[in-house]
Amino acid sequence: MAGAKGGKAEEGPGVARLRERIARGFAYVEDVMYVALAALLALSALVLLGATAVTLVRSVAESGLPGSIVGLLDQLLLVL
Repeated sequence: MAGAKGGKAEEGPGVARLRERIARGFAYVEDVMYVALAALLALSALVLLGATAVTLVRSVAESGLPGSIVGLLDQLLLVL
């Protein structure tokens, strides 16, 4: 086993470059996925916060706030 080091055959520079390029590609895809997930989470939080605000305004306008306060708090906790 000439050229073996630690049980592994030595790689040529082309294989090392290919491995580095693949690793960079996976890192880029991972970064894009994290940014997309963060954007979706932020958007859903804003939508839920807006829905809670609309429900609060409707409850105050209809004088039904005491009956719906538990549901409103539940929605706010979901956003947080």
